[in-house]
Amino acid sequence: MNRVSSRPPRRPATVAAAVFALLMTGLLAPAAAAAPAPDPDREGGHHRVIEIILADTEVVHDTTEPGSGPEPGDLLLIENDAFMDGRDVGDALTRLHFFTEGEFLLDSTVQLDDRGNLVIAGGEEMENTDRGFTFAVTGGTGEFSGTGGEVHADFVEYRGEEAVRLVFHLVDHGGHDEEDAGRGGRQGGR
Repeated sequence: MNRVSSRPPRRPATVAAAVFALLMTGLLAPAAAAAPAPDPDREGGHHRVIEIILADTEVVHDTTEPGSGPEPGDLLLIENDAFMDGRDVGDALTRLHFFTEGEFLLDSTVQLDDRGNLVIAGGEEMENTDRGFTFAVTGGTGEFSGTGGEVHADFVEYRGEEAVRLVFHLVDHGGHDEEDAGRGGRQGGR
């Protein structure tokens, strides 16, 4: 059963602690409405929307001090399983690099089995946790080759666990052909 629901916010003592906890373990923030879809006529390409849930967070590397928020230069590497329509369809590899004043850079690759990769990048401020985050889709491989757009991330509950919902608004700028379709993502099953 595909169960996604929004939950009320948890309010840790500081915004920095809240965002760090969210990024580390997927603690919930209020779900924001998905970003409005880009107008394909204005964008000059074909528009499509893809929703992916990232769950089962595994911290691969963490340079922060236990019990404190992120400091400038801290790095966090996480891996998540990716789900669409209740099915495990791949995974995501994400790097967060922290700066001063609650700012961070994020880059992530969502690997969709036998379809290709979607690459996400951008900077944000931790104080924006309550409304979710929007990042650029900087490209892709396989069926997503030549794709750009944006992705909105918010925090939800999925299968009784805390998770991140990604709503991709993709615009195809060309760049792939039938031979490329299906390449670039993790090939084969899990």
